[in-house]
Amino acid sequence: AFIHHVPVLVVARDGKEINRLIETPKESLEKDLVAMLTSSYTPHYGFISQMNAEMKGKAPDLSSVCKWKKQYGKYLRKGRYEARPNTLSSYGYTLLYAGRKAEALFVFHLNQRLFRRHAQVYLDLARAYDHKSTEAVRYCQKALKIDKSLSAVHMELRKHQPTTQ
Repeated sequence: AFIHHVPVLVVARDGKEINRLIETPKESLEKDLVAMLTSSYTPHYGFISQMNAEMKGKAPDLSSVCKWKKQYGKYLRKGRYEARPNTLSSYGYTLLYAGRKAEALFVFHLNQRLFRRHAQVYLDLARAYDHKSTEAVRYCQKALKIDKSLSAVHMELRKHQPTTQ
């Protein structure tokens, strides 16, 4: 099974998970448990759980990133989900290290679309592509346009320089 954001508490009914508490309660343990049992409770990182469920172990086509941005963007604006660039980056790296590169690339592209003004999202995309990839260099350059002082981008670009023999 693929695990992300390890739950502290899993609430089940008739042997099936109905919700989970991740890291800390949103309000209090008591209030969160009541909400889990009586209404629609979205745990911390519910955005990631929703995405993972919708992908079902298969990366959507990259051309559908805009559709996903529209869908999740409205939830983010309404405050239904907590999502920050680092939340999606963490999920993307979890997928990448689990050998699910296509899904990871999709998540990194979605992150870039949702958080265009953050240099780190471009660096994450560069790292997800192969080191000899022109895509990786392109995303490093975009990150530098946003933040020239980001030392990790400079290190990543050095990896892409041709070696001389």
